[in-house]
Amino acid sequence: MNIKKFFNNIFNIYLSNIDKNLYSPLLILSILVFLTIFIHLVFWILNYTFTNNLWIHGSNPITLDKLLSPGIDGGYFEHFQYIILFWNFLLSIYVVIRSKLFAAFSVPIINLFLFLDDSLSIHDQFSPDKITSHFNNYFVGSNLANFIRLKDIIEISYWSLFLFIFLILSIPIIFTKSRHSKNFLKINILNYGILAFFGIGVDLFNANIIKYFNFDLFLQKFIYNIFFLIEECGELGVISLIFIWLFGLSCTNKYLLTKK
Repeated sequence: MNIKKFFNNIFNIYLSNIDKNLYSPLLILSILVFLTIFIHLVFWILNYTFTNNLWIHGSNPITLDKLLSPGIDGGYFEHFQYIILFWNFLLSIYVVIRSKLFAAFSVPIINLFLFLDDSLSIHDQFSPDKITSHFNNYFVGSNLANFIRLKDIIEISYWSLFLFIFLILSIPIIFTKSRHSKNFLKINILNYGILAFFGIGVDLFNANIIKYFNFDLFLQKFIYNIFFLIEECGELGVISLIFIWLFGLSCTNKYLLTKK
């Protein structure tokens, strides 16, 4: 039996009732889905190899009902976010290569970093427990402690380093004549800014709100949960909109195709 002919017949059965204009989007979506299955297997093997040390939260005990919570690391909500971030990384690579937007190569790199940082909780490994006691004591006794936590300062420093690296990687955009590369990078910077508003700004405000306002316990918990949902839903919402935008760019033949 001709194997190639056999598989062609299988594909024809699946595609016989589908508009040919959808072939390209279906191919892109298929690649995303199967690469997602593959990356899950890769992480499983790596996690087994490193005996649960790869993921800082990997050994945390949790009941299944807690997986429904939007803020649980590795929960259904968060895991869906990991997948969308992975897809954003893959799609940004495809858009940059297909459209020859090489001056904006920093975008796929940053998307990869965001995926790895979120899925492996890399930023959580920089905790106040690892800061020297001298610095910790100095911070507790300072006026700054009345407005912000030490953990927040560490995270701000972490993301500031991330921003610095992103700016360094984006330097080639200054010298390029590609209008599309500049436009692509500008839109991504806007996306990252909105994402930072929810992921860093809202989170920081919510974590320290009791320092700013004198609420009773019930109202404090209520307001915390409101801002918690704004943060989590806002973050996933922005990431999802980025995916939809990148998927649209990947499927179109009329935008970001020529290097000018």
